[in-house]
Amino acid sequence: MKTIEHRRHTMRVQPGQHLSQAGVTLARSLGQTLGPFAHVVTSPVIRAYETAIAMGFAVHDLRDELKLTPDEVEEIVPYPAPFVDWANAMRAHTLVREYGNTLSVFMHGILDEIDDGDSALLISHGGIVEASVIACYPDYDWASAGAELSYCEGVRMVFEDGRGVGIAILRHDL
Repeated sequence: MKTIEHRRHTMRVQPGQHLSQAGVTLARSLGQTLGPFAHVVTSPVIRAYETAIAMGFAVHDLRDELKLTPDEVEEIVPYPAPFVDWANAMRAHTLVREYGNTLSVFMHGILDEIDDGDSALLISHGGIVEASVIACYPDYDWASAGAELSYCEGVRMVFEDGRGVGIAILRHDL
C-alpha cells in the first residue's frame, strides 16, 4: 500500500505571499502530528512551500500541477466550493472532468515515486485538493464530505496496486 496525504497551505499575510505568524504556528503544531513522509511535493507558490517547511518537512520537489486551479475551471466551480460541488461539476462539465483527470494522472505519478508502504505529502491550494481526491475517488459519497477545506486541512488517499482503497477527510481543531 501507498499513501498520499494532500493538504491545503496555511494562512498567509495578505495581500502578500508569505505565511503569517498564525499560519506558521498552525503548520508547526499540525506538523508535529504528521509523517513520516518519504516524498514531499508542493506547489511552487511560496505559501505552499513555506507550509511544508513550517510543518517540519524538507521539500523534495515543486510541481506546477499543484500551482493554481485554471481560471476556466474556477469560473465553473468558484472558490470556495464544498466537495459535493466539485463532484457535481466533474460529472456535468467536460472541462472540469478533464482537469480532474489531469490531477488523477499526477497523483498516480506521485505513487510511482514512492515505495510500497511509504507516504507522500503534497501541499497545494484550496480547490486543488478537493478536485484531486474526487478525481481519484469519483464514486465516494461526496455529499457527506462537508465544506471546502480550511487551512492545513486535507485528505489522505490510500492506494493498493495503483487503485484507491481508502480515503479520509483530514480536519483539525488547532
